[in-house]
Amino acid sequence: MISRDGGEPFKQLVTQGMVHGRTFKDPDTERFLRPKEVTLDSNGDPMMVGGSGKAPLVSFEKMSKSKYNGVDPVEVVKTYGADVTRLHILYKAPPREVLEWETDSIVGMQRWLVRLGRLVDTVLEESLPRLSIESAKKTYDEWSEETRELYREINLSIRK
Repeated sequence: MISRDGGEPFKQLVTQGMVHGRTFKDPDTERFLRPKEVTLDSNGDPMMVGGSGKAPLVSFEKMSKSKYNGVDPVEVVKTYGADVTRLHILYKAPPREVLEWETDSIVGMQRWLVRLGRLVDTVLEESLPRLSIESAKKTYDEWSEETRELYREINLSIRK
């Protein structure tokens, strides 16, 4: 909701803290490994590519090009959507704290939002008539008191 004076609707800006990405290092030289130098074994554990069969050192460090642990936010939003990405960020770490970025749990957020959407659709189908905004205004007087109250509660929730 935009404020009446045209300014920002929020009292203060809340930003996410530092974002850390999963980093892989060679256990012998501690050189940062590029993504193509690491693969996952049958258990999903990281392994170094190239015959050594060693497990790399895994840590979470500040994202940077030199550590090869950056994530393109545009690609994440394209793949999962903005709402799922926002929910994933808030799930992984509260605002102002360090966020250890992993995409493993983002699919869970996506499934949860789909289930939530289905639940909302079910409630709306059972509780409110399927009407356009124009026809809803014309037939509001014909709705039951329970339907009117639900419609009012939905709009108050949206406004808040």
